[in-house]
Amino acid sequence: MAKTGRYYWVMTDFAVKENEKGQVTNYKALRKPAPRKAIQEVIPLYKRLREIEDLNGIEASEKFLKGFLDSKNTDYDTYVERLITDNLGSLSESSTPQEVGKATEKKKGSFFKRFFGIE
Repeated sequence: MAKTGRYYWVMTDFAVKENEKGQVTNYKALRKPAPRKAIQEVIPLYKRLREIEDLNGIEASEKFLKGFLDSKNTDYDTYVERLITDNLGSLSESSTPQEVGKATEKKKGSFFKRFFGIE
């Protein structure tokens, strides 16, 4: 939520840095605006989760979300990835072979790494 009280929607991933002993030393947040169509799809779900939480607590809201995801035969990470990738827009018919190749190449590896361009 912004200082104005309005919501803004972003995709956030965190790069975790560790020392030689494997202990976390710091985090770096990477943020990008979420696609408008993804936002439009998730707003009603978010609103419903907030209503349930306000009436019955966070456990009830979590239970509803789990049921929602189960009904779609998916998990949270896969649902969010689908929301984003389905709404990024596809390559146009006038895309060059290089652009098509690049898009295919980017399908390999972590979704967030691809989304944030950090591979």
